[in-house]
Amino acid sequence: MNKWPLPDKLETDRLILRPFTEEDFIPFFAFCRDEKANRYLAFKPEQKTYAGARETIDRIIRLYGDKNQIFTLAIERKWDHKYVGSVGLEPVAGGSDTEIFYTLLPRFWGKGYATEAAHRLLVYAFSDLDLSKIVAFIHPHNSASIRVAQRLRMKDIGYTLRKKQSEKEKVFALSRRRFFSD
Repeated sequence: MNKWPLPDKLETDRLILRPFTEEDFIPFFAFCRDEKANRYLAFKPEQKTYAGARETIDRIIRLYGDKNQIFTLAIERKWDHKYVGSVGLEPVAGGSDTEIFYTLLPRFWGKGYATEAAHRLLVYAFSDLDLSKIVAFIHPHNSASIRVAQRLRMKDIGYTLRKKQSEKEKVFALSRRRFFSD
């Protein structure tokens, strides 16, 4: 998967990005079961079950620190420690690019949390991990995620059809140089 060091914690004004814990299971399961929340994701039906969600979160936690870790962080609000969603990085298969992904529970949509969390992860990716380019693959009807990519100053570079997807996705890209430019 990847060899990047996972941070203990990344902070923004309102959020904490941190490794998943056992306490995140119930809200994570709620996300997995919420058709509105994951309608644009390539979830398999079994991943939306209790057992599937349990297996996913257990695997994420178990692999932290391993050479095959899944680089995903829980997003929580600072003031009440509520689980908001997740954000992460993944090497793009067959290439040198890195994908950023972000998901939120619907009750936290429209508050700027996805942009804030993704921006903080981009700072970490470009500064601490020394990555040079980040991409995002977004379902063309997922206007909220497209707006997040645009707010992050990612450039729309067209469409692609990846093996794990059944339809074309919009591709957005951001270089380190563009991210840190005025």
